[in-house]
Amino acid sequence: MKKLEFSQDATLTQILESVKATQESEISLDLPEKSAVLLNPINKEIIERFAKKNGKRINIKVGVSAKAAAPPEGDFGFVEGEDILQKKPEIGEKVTSPPVNMEEKKPEDVGATAKKEGGFFKFFSKLKGRKRLIVFGSIGAFLFATVFFVSFWFVPSANVKINLEFETISNQVTLTASESVSEIDIEERVIPLTVEEVTKSGDETRKSSGKLVIGAPAKGRITVGNFSIVTTKKFPAGTTIKTVTGQNLGLEFTLDTEVSIPKASFSGLSIIAGQSGVNATAKAIGNAGNAPASTEFQIASEALGTVKGVNDLAFAGGESKEVKAVSEEDRKKLKEDLLEKLENEAKDDLEEQLEGSTVPEGGLKTEVISEKFDKAVGEESDELKLALEVKAIAKLFKEDDLKKLLIESIQSSIPEGLVVDEEKTSVEAELFETEGEDDVEILGKINAVLIPEINQEELKKNLSGKTFGSAAAYLQSLNNVPEFEIEIKPAIFRLFKFMPFNSSRINIEIITEDTLPSEGEDLEEPTLEEGKEEEEEDAE
Repeated sequence: MKKLEFSQDATLTQILESVKATQESEISLDLPEKSAVLLNPINKEIIERFAKKNGKRINIKVGVSAKAAAPPEGDFGFVEGEDILQKKPEIGEKVTSPPVNMEEKKPEDVGATAKKEGGFFKFFSKLKGRKRLIVFGSIGAFLFATVFFVSFWFVPSANVKINLEFETISNQVTLTASESVSEIDIEERVIPLTVEEVTKSGDETRKSSGKLVIGAPAKGRITVGNFSIVTTKKFPAGTTIKTVTGQNLGLEFTLDTEVSIPKASFSGLSIIAGQSGVNATAKAIGNAGNAPASTEFQIASEALGTVKGVNDLAFAGGESKEVKAVSEEDRKKLKEDLLEKLENEAKDDLEEQLEGSTVPEGGLKTEVISEKFDKAVGEESDELKLALEVKAIAKLFKEDDLKKLLIESIQSSIPEGLVVDEEKTSVEAELFETEGEDDVEILGKINAVLIPEINQEELKKNLSGKTFGSAAAYLQSLNNVPEFEIEIKPAIFRLFKFMPFNSSRINIEIITEDTLPSEGEDLEEPTLEEGKEEEEEDAE
């Protein structure tokens, strides 16, 4: 058996020529592990077929890497019995604990409680019969009266819900917010302004909506024939070739390496074309590039009668599939969403830090400090993630200042007997324009709720200690109270049918009509109708 050994850089042509020149019929072919020929698995099949065609049996062997050296044996530095075991006390060795100092405590005359005769106890011991009964009865009555008074003064509470008819009035006022003032100026319509900035960062992920076709191009090897008897043909790597036979006519490939084809020669009256083999790769991915064997190729712009390529084996490896990918729209929408989120967080943080302050519409500007997408446009991915850092600059003012100024602006339009319910009145502000570096012009909007004027402290005082009937009659006598509801807590005090005697235990709640129970709804607490019944009973 003939043994042929080749270096790592040996070409397929060199190997085939050596196999052909060998006289023995059995050949052992030894190739290194990283042989350039083995990079293409088709080459091994070409060598075996070539040997068989030349009447030889070939056994291809690939070199084996040296085995990894065994780790050296050695002492790991352990001291038996001392490094991993806790030392125990020697036999007979005493284990002592520090003495505990304790103070001795002696009870003085335990159980020796002396009872002294005389005083209060002596007085009661002398009372007999009726006198003792009168004294004990008086004490009991005093204690009962005290408990009764304390219970009815401090325990019960009442919540009086009054439904008032209300009106609304709206207005818009242009005012100025200035950094140069510290207090509100109602006459000049100026409120204090604060400019603050905060840095916010965060990340957001969204699903990709783009599509991308990915895969691998087909690869193979062709034999290029030169039919010219005049010149040698040479083509550089990257030369375009295309199919001229088969189903996919015009399918383009490129040469992987440079190839030189010798000129043709004569054998008698026949022309024998010069031949050279070269690898080629399809330009496009997909199985269309898997050209079958014996497909003919045009090389560059050469005429087929001069130069032509043919593949002895079918091209393989071409495949493609459609996957999700990142689109430009995905990145744009993700940035918009995250930027809006960080702007809202910055606004909330600033309003929380400056309690009672508000940022008007258009009063917040953001500047992107850094942005980082984890995927590029067109990159295959089911998701896209963005990390963003922004600096937000806000112009803030106190909402109470704005409300106070806007309420003052409508005072002349409020009918007599009505007042503004500040709790239910809403205000808004919109940044109008900037006046210099320190001042901004603001468009303030108010939607004021007007209710009848009620002196709540006087109302509580007049309700305290009244029966439910009398309380209902009093509330009904007020022209600006069309409907009401009384709730007593704890529930057991409803049995006495009295309002709390302590006016501070009465709470007045002004509500709108739609928050009262609807007609026909069961009421556990005294209502206007129940109050009428109590009033009739009192009259009788």
